[in-house]
Amino acid sequence: TNSPGTGTYTGYLSSTPARPPSHSYAIVNTTSFDMGNLTLRNIFGYKHAKGYVLDGYDPDGTSAPIIDTYVGRRPKIDEQYTNELQLQGTALDDRLDFTIGGLADLIREPRDPDKLNTASVSGTASTTLVNAGVTPSVDPNFPLIRPRLIRYLSTDIDSYALYVAGSFDITDQLTISGGYRHTWDTVDAIQASTLSASSNVPETFQDADPDVPGFQQTRNLKAKFQSDVYNATLEYKFTPDVLAYVGYRHGFKRGGFNSSAFGNFPPAFGPEKIDSYS
Repeated sequence: TNSPGTGTYTGYLSSTPARPPSHSYAIVNTTSFDMGNLTLRNIFGYKHAKGYVLDGYDPDGTSAPIIDTYVGRRPKIDEQYTNELQLQGTALDDRLDFTIGGLADLIREPRDPDKLNTASVSGTASTTLVNAGVTPSVDPNFPLIRPRLIRYLSTDIDSYALYVAGSFDITDQLTISGGYRHTWDTVDAIQASTLSASSNVPETFQDADPDVPGFQQTRNLKAKFQSDVYNATLEYKFTPDVLAYVGYRHGFKRGGFNSSAFGNFPPAFGPEKIDSYS
């Protein structure tokens, strides 16, 4: 590809450029009970996804502008369970609309060291392999490919939240609305890394945690976060076709773990916060 601003790259494919088939399915159920001005609603969801990604990576571990595509030796697997319970209603002669609820969101990925999800693949220098006790070699079918470093990361996430939201018509023209949510997150990850002398040589697990005596095939990582998310909006209708409003929103995104931060490098990245005005 030769595109303005991106430079020129030589594409070398060691695998089919077509993704192998991926499979996913979901189950969603919504159950509601009408109680006059109140409605109790439960929303359950389950998702199972299994498939490959086709990521570009640097196959030779040098500064040469060569890109490659790689399909992992096994598909990534992800399962998600969600359940949300809501109480919706109106009050004060229907001038107040409100929703009170709670949410559980659980994500599960493989925990067995031989089934961890592939996170990244990259070429690496031969000296890295020698230091790790692996003899470098070159696959004659793919001479441009250098030894490969493959990182794995599977993450389980438990997220629980309570929230309230609503709107109130102060007058027929002036409305105030807003919401608040508090979330408790637990991120539990397993990290591993393998080196392969070439594409036709079996992978060798590396020490996942040099800070711990002995050989560690995997490293367990865990972090907890709590967050407050809220917003408020004031609207005024000058006419049925003209609306003016001001709003404020505070957002939060939980932290997690970076598969590229391996060995002695700190693996965690912190949460993000944002304040938005309009």
